[in-house]
Amino acid sequence: MSIRLAFPVIFLTVASQAQDLKYLDPQQLHCKTTQEIPSAQSSRCEATTDAGHARMNTLVLEGTFPEIAYQHGFLLAEEIEQGALTEALQNVDELANGIKSRYGKAAIAGLLACYEKRMLKTLDPEFNNAVSELARGYRDGLIAKGKKPLYSDQQIALAIHTIELGNIFGALQYQGEVHLGQALRHAALDCGLPILKHEITEFKDALLHLKSQNKFACSGAVVPGNFSRDGHLYHARNLEQTAMMGSWNKNPVTFLVHEKNHFKYVAFGTAGLIFPGGISGYNEKGISVSTHQMDPTDFGIRYKKGTAAMTPYLQQRILREAATIDDAIAIAKSAHAFSAWTILVSDSKTNESTSIEITKDGAQAIRRRTNQIMGQSNHFLSPDNQQREHHERYNFFMESYSRLKIIESTLSAGDITIGKIMSLLASHQDWFTGGISFGRSVARVMNIMSTIVEPDL
Repeated sequence: MSIRLAFPVIFLTVASQAQDLKYLDPQQLHCKTTQEIPSAQSSRCEATTDAGHARMNTLVLEGTFPEIAYQHGFLLAEEIEQGALTEALQNVDELANGIKSRYGKAAIAGLLACYEKRMLKTLDPEFNNAVSELARGYRDGLIAKGKKPLYSDQQIALAIHTIELGNIFGALQYQGEVHLGQALRHAALDCGLPILKHEITEFKDALLHLKSQNKFACSGAVVPGNFSRDGHLYHARNLEQTAMMGSWNKNPVTFLVHEKNHFKYVAFGTAGLIFPGGISGYNEKGISVSTHQMDPTDFGIRYKKGTAAMTPYLQQRILREAATIDDAIAIAKSAHAFSAWTILVSDSKTNESTSIEITKDGAQAIRRRTNQIMGQSNHFLSPDNQQREHHERYNFFMESYSRLKIIESTLSAGDITIGKIMSLLASHQDWFTGGISFGRSVARVMNIMSTIVEPDL
């Protein structure tokens, strides 16, 4: 298995035509090993082209999941302090900034502590151990350089949990506006926080004034070999999320991972991302994946000990354990989910793809295709699951719908090349109105990472 890079990263180009995009000759990519420890090493890669200068970290990791988490924390300890975990903690600190009442602030703080505690109880022990090991590696890595860690183990854990805690509070905020009784029941049944009659107005006001940092508009695309010019399958995605705009690309990372007794995989993320395979990547069996987040109307939290999983971790398990689409579906169904997601999966061996929609009520392979293109954006296609997501404004649904239509109509033309995929990810076409700057287009202002993979078997 090898990595094929279409470089520099998409957001370094502002283009909608393939001929305007710049490719990187592999000889222009210069990598230097920065640290080595047993079973792991880090490198810094840099390149300069007419489109600009780009750099990324590369981690080669081997061991159990907790062991690779420690390696990651140790090798990129300084980068972790500069990156996404810091921004995640800032977002938590700002969550209640818009709430005026003392009672409202206290209620939100209590719910935050409660839901993180419940999450810890229900998560897979392997995952919890990996979180602890990332924190220990981060601490040891800084101490080895004579530096004092900025964050405690508890803060590192909170930062990691925020991706699902954010979904929970997004659902509570939605319920505060349209179904207050549901939010009140969650507070009482989940956390033992009964809301007295005279406190209901303040509680509702607190929910409605939560500071929502997380807007997302991720796009995915699978091109089977019979639709590509060279006969190879491609899996592409844009990662677009306002919550990480200030930090993600300070230290982007390519992960080359071999978890013990599992398949090797390549994945893409940022320093401090506990689940290397949780965003996008591919494995040695030709399985490629990308996660796509939804805004949930409700969430699940009262699960038995060790039976739940954060969805990005489920996707990492698909990379390390799945050799087929059926394997991927079974893994997605193997644990309870907290909120609403979709995992787009493809198999280069069979030209298959599937879109697995995940809610608190379970996982379902809603679309499954062979020798056909597939696109993905940020809305469910299952009528049942559509009741389990919401869009803050109707136009948010329209822009997700527009992206999906643009992706699938473009890919359906066939004769697809990497250049055409790059153009699609950088597209400024609105399905309804035509060319635009930004808006209901595949290219979004909040783009933080774009990847195109061609599994090389």
